[in-house]
Amino acid sequence: EAVKQADLIVTVTGNADIICGDDFKYMKDGCMLANSGHFNVEINRQDLEAISTEVKEVRESIEEFTTKDGRTIPKVATVAPTKPASL
Repeated sequence: EAVKQADLIVTVTGNADIICGDDFKYMKDGCMLANSGHFNVEINRQDLEAISTEVKEVRESIEEFTTKDGRTIPKVATVAPTKPASL
């Protein structure tokens, strides 16, 4: 239900497929996605690509998915986690 109203969705759970499947179909045009978890599994990129006709980099580290119905869904690119400094 929340994806229908959100302008920004940030996932931080560390769990797989928090945003997936039909979630993308209900998102508003321009709803921005970002994963702040340790792994790139929370936002299902394959499901988002499946409903998209185009994916392009609009700024450094920001991809924009254009869906088959014309909406755009920007996604902040995933950055690999760095190793913590040794103590």
